[in-house]
Amino acid sequence: MAGRPAHPQRSAARRTGEYGELIVSTLARQLEADYGRGFSSKNLRHMLRFAEVYPDQDIVYAVSRQLAWSHFLELIYLKDPLQRDFYTQMCSQERWSVRRLRERKNILLFERTALSRQPEELLATELANLRQSGEVTPPLACEKAADNAPGA
Repeated sequence: MAGRPAHPQRSAARRTGEYGELIVSTLARQLEADYGRGFSSKNLRHMLRFAEVYPDQDIVYAVSRQLAWSHFLELIYLKDPLQRDFYTQMCSQERWSVRRLRERKNILLFERTALSRQPEELLATELANLRQSGEVTPPLACEKAADNAPGA
């Protein structure tokens, strides 16, 4: 046992993480040399996260015409996929600025909607309807009330 890690999984994960970070930093240097600024290790990690949480190219194409990269930086680190989809669709449909998105996240708009307390299947259906029709349904309508509230 001497010389062997006490927790081989942790040691392997640490090596994998270090190796992954080495790849990202090496790639970042190469991309910046080839294409200029904008490809830092930090930005590459954001890009990797973006690809991980938005795997559907059709959805990405549709909303990327309406949202800035700054919107996506706010959205990609939301842990709950339904919450992320809710805010993505609301940004797209209601044309929220990044500032408005941050405000809505800070007041926990998603958690305050009646929709967030519904089963996941209903929530997914409502968000799909919003994506297709572009119309805010009654379960999502409390957003309109929040927009008209004092201080909004």
